Amino acid sequence: MITCDVVQGAREHVVRRTYRSDWAPTGSPVTVGCDTKAYLAGFSSEVKGA
Repeated sequence: MITCDVVQGAREHVVRRTYRSDWAPTGSPVTVGCDTKAYLAGFSSEVKGA
């Protein structure tokens, strides 16, 4: 899971968005990316509850 600050519109309004990948087994590599005109603001991982 990553959090990105996305620049939108002509006035360059910044909106914070969270992007998640599909669930994968623990330890498996996954890919998540920000859109263009976006800056990485943070990241974390989540564990699916049993």
